[in-house]
This record gives sequence, C-alpha cells and structure tokens, in this order.
Amino acid sequence: MIETVGAALALRLTPDRRVMVGDGEDAQPITVDAVDSRGRHVPLVNLPAGFTIEGGEIIGLGNGNPNDHDPEKGSARRLFNGLAQVIVRAAAGRGKLVLRATAPGLEPTTLTIDRIAATPRAQVADTRPEMLLNFWARAPFTATRPDPNAKVGTDDRYATARGRSGRLEGPSDAGPWNGYQMNFTPPASVRRRGGVLTFTELVGSAEIWLDGKKIGEKRDPAPAPLDVTLPAGQGERSLVVLVEAEPGKASGFGKMVVVREKVDQ
Repeated sequence: MIETVGAALALRLTPDRRVMVGDGEDAQPITVDAVDSRGRHVPLVNLPAGFTIEGGEIIGLGNGNPNDHDPEKGSARRLFNGLAQVIVRAAAGRGKLVLRATAPGLEPTTLTIDRIAATPRAQVADTRPEMLLNFWARAPFTATRPDPNAKVGTDDRYATARGRSGRLEGPSDAGPWNGYQMNFTPPASVRRRGGVLTFTELVGSAEIWLDGKKIGEKRDPAPAPLDVTLPAGQGERSLVVLVEAEPGKASGFGKMVVVREKVDQ
C-alpha cells in the first residue's frame, strides 16, 4: 500500500545495536531520519541537525549527498532526503551512551545505549613502512675483488647468476669474492628524508655501494647484522654489495635485507 506521509514532526535515531562494548574502541553507525506523527519517514526534509553525546564520542558524520562538502567530523550535519548518519564510539567503562539530536522546527530525540565494561585490547606497536630487497643479480665467485661499477654484457650488471635474501652462496673454488646488484625505488618517505638499509644477517666481509658511491662496509666476516644509512634521493637507485667469504665458508645474505624509514630521535 502506498501512503502519503504527513509533515515532518520529529527526529528519530536508529542504532545498529542496543549494546556496545565499553573498551574505548567499539563503534557503530546510527541512522538519523525525520518522521511524521505516525513515525513514517519523511523524505523531503533537508534541515541541519545537531548532536550531543555522553559516554562516548562522535567520530563521523554523513548524509549520502555527493554535493555536500561539509566536514565529516564535528557535531552537526544537514539531512539529505530526510536522512543522515552518525558514527559513535563508546567510551571505556560501564554505563550509558546517550546521543541527542535536534533540528529546527522538529521535536528532538534521545537514544540511550548500554555500555558493557571490557578490558581494552592490547595495542599493536606502531610500525614503519619497510621495503624488502629479495631477488638480486649476482656475479660469479672470483679470486679478485669485483669492480662495483662493472657491467656484464650491455645492460645487466652481475647478470650471470641470481641470488636472494635469506640464502647463502658457496663456498667456491673460484675464489672468495661475490657480488650482488639490485635496482630499486625506495618508498616516498625514504626518497625525501633518507632511510636505513638493514642487513638482518650479513655473512662475510662486505662493501655496500649506492649509485656508484660507497656508503658502508663490514670488516668482520662473522655473521652479523648491519645497518647502513641510505641517503635521500629521487628515482631508481642502484645498489651493489661486494662480499668476501672466509676460506671454505658460504657467504651472502643469511636473512632478509630491508629498506626502512629513519627513526626520529
């Protein structure tokens, strides 16, 4: 049956749930709409609505109008076709969350939601973006130190073999020296501010070269981590790692190699 609704008389608040967890994290949307004297939705109301809350906070507002550019944070939102939405988050602890809504010419309304006390969940430590450097072009073992700027063939440096992080190479009768090369584009924050190149476990003595310049070295051949400052710079970077193995032992990247943001002191 189709009915013609009456004039808008009041606001109505309809929650998704009548109970929330009082852990300081539980959130839910609440529908706001204008209704007539019989509780029927009135779709022709575009009035501004204001909201107050106790026992929680308003974390978002919306109305579905693509042409409405009012802030989605705050305590007010205009109805669109008689509708709006408020997203609330319950405060920690036991008690009530009370949301009130008002609009010019309409009866205000109040919604009460029970808050059940709960222990806040453990927080995960903030992590900084990192980039894994996994697959490398690798030069064959040689008895003499490789040239960090040498190329094999016309385009590919160290293209005669493949290496990867987390895998050791050798030993080899050809000699103790091994070279790794990779081109990579660091994350935007590292390009702007510089970062840290971390070898979780580097086995063998090593030299680290970036864009033809030496930026670090490891003199002790024993397996150990190594952090090297990565200078800021835009675009693709060329990284070369020359590794000298101990006689009769494997060498290379025993674990992961990653690029990280600098940690502010």
